[in-house]
Amino acid sequence: MIYHRAYEANEQYEELQTRKARTIPIKLLLRSQKRQRHFQKRFTLYKPHMLPGAVLCMGARTGCEVKVLRKMGFNATGIDLYPLDPIVVKGDWSRTEFLNQSFSNIYSNSLDHCRNISELAFEIHRLLVPGGRFIFESHTEYALNARKDRELILESLAKNKLSKHPLNAMFWDDLKDIADVFIELGYTIRMSTKAKKYSGYVLRK
Repeated sequence: MIYHRAYEANEQYEELQTRKARTIPIKLLLRSQKRQRHFQKRFTLYKPHMLPGAVLCMGARTGCEVKVLRKMGFNATGIDLYPLDPIVVKGDWSRTEFLNQSFSNIYSNSLDHCRNISELAFEIHRLLVPGGRFIFESHTEYALNARKDRELILESLAKNKLSKHPLNAMFWDDLKDIADVFIELGYTIRMSTKAKKYSGYVLRK
């Protein structure tokens, strides 16, 4: 099951999603090298399942994943509502200005910030080439079926009061719930991984 947070207006969503970057940009940038080492490990795992060519990183913000993918030989671009590096373009993932079938691969580890997964799924479908790969991952602990405070989160979500999780726009019981959205569009699972800290999927269009 997937749960979306309600917003009074798009401006409210954008204000919340950019708050972290506006208030602690130096802290985010200081973690850059550590995050790049993390992405190097993750992309080494996914690379055998990726297509050569262009990669779009959704929710890239500091551009760490973009830098790592470029070092690995991919033509990578990032997009974020509040980019902190010139290699990341400013924009809404769900309404990009990229042309149809512009990317061989799309990656995101920020789906908890997604406003509407169905809207995003159609945009990803538009942007990917036939046979393209959508790679997404998340902290394993983000799955609500593994959280002791699941009912409290759902209760707060219903009342639109999420002080404990102010940036989260979307929650899910299991990461497979997100994969199922794309499976309904005809995607197939190329691989899945579940570790102590991170879970992920590689889907084929």
